[in-house]
Amino acid sequence: MIAEKMRGLSARHAIASYIGNELTTEQMTESQIERAVCNHASSIGMLAYKFTSPGRRGVPDRLIITDNGRCFFIEFKTPTGKLSPLQINEHRILRQRGVDVYTVYCFEQGKDVIDGHV
Repeated sequence: MIAEKMRGLSARHAIASYIGNELTTEQMTESQIERAVCNHASSIGMLAYKFTSPGRRGVPDRLIITDNGRCFFIEFKTPTGKLSPLQINEHRILRQRGVDVYTVYCFEQGKDVIDGHV
């Protein structure tokens, strides 16, 4: 994954262009991973909405909508991050209703999820 080319740039340089600096995946914060993945989604025509649900804790971070109307959720974590019991339960509830929910731990994984829905 890290060795693949994106728009003529290495994935590392593509990550840097998305977040504006030179970081390895292991150094990225959760918000930097989220921003880089959402920028990638936007660059290929997807919408990436920050998702909050007042009164409902544990919902995923982003609602992604493809150009053909397909929707899915992404929860972002650092490589050492863990889902809370509330998040695990909320993801289970969504999946029981046929909703795709992904937990992403690095930019490369998030890019793979996004690219898998093109």
